Amino acid sequence: MRPILILQTGDAPEDICSRHGNFDSMFLRMGGLDSGSVSIVHAAKGGDPGDPAGYRGCIITGSHSMVTEPEPWSENAADWLRRAFGKSLPLFGVCYGHQLLAKAMGGVVDYLPGGQETGTLTVVLAESSSHDPLLEGFPPRFPVNLAHSQAVVETPPGAWVMAESERDKRQIIVYGALTYGVQFHPEFSGGVIRDYLDLAARGEPHRASEFRALLAVASETPLAVLLLRRFIAALPAA
Repeated sequence: MRPILILQTGDAPEDICSRHGNFDSMFLRMGGLDSGSVSIVHAAKGGDPGDPAGYRGCIITGSHSMVTEPEPWSENAADWLRRAFGKSLPLFGVCYGHQLLAKAMGGVVDYLPGGQETGTLTVVLAESSSHDPLLEGFPPRFPVNLAHSQAVVETPPGAWVMAESERDKRQIIVYGALTYGVQFHPEFSGGVIRDYLDLAARGEPHRASEFRALLAVASETPLAVLLLRRFIAALPAA
């Protein structure tokens, strides 16, 4: 059986890695994946995924890089995503991966007005989401874990927006059959987002009270996890 590709676009901070593992480990755990069923290619370290036909599907991770500050590896990754989409490879971009996929498909990424959106916050589904196979049966509002400074500010041509938050109008973008971008982090457990908020509070003491308030309501996000697992379950078996 062909593997699922985890296209890694960065690394979690050392404090996070020591407690929860790197981004690839988070996806294995929250996606219910066995390490033998995946191929991990670290694009940010120069890894080349090769022919998209060698995979059943692809998950693109988050990163602490910025899509608006492109590096050679990210331009190569965007080119690969365009080729993969053209060959109908199922894609699931998360945070930076969501933004990079949008850029690859002709959208625009920029800094989120008002600054970083972090913590366990609510997204609201579009009415059309009830017809989407991965979102079928979801409630109109549900919590997700967020940690981002940039966002998709112009939707790529031919794509559909399926969810928004109070500050980011493009939390889920659907490009076609089994090609999704999500700004939130289904791979983040409640413990991961709490540790991110704690790091933020220590890194920006002038905003510590704001981050502490967010930390108090940080939680697990089972429906975000379900969306990831539905994507994985829908991938072709061969």
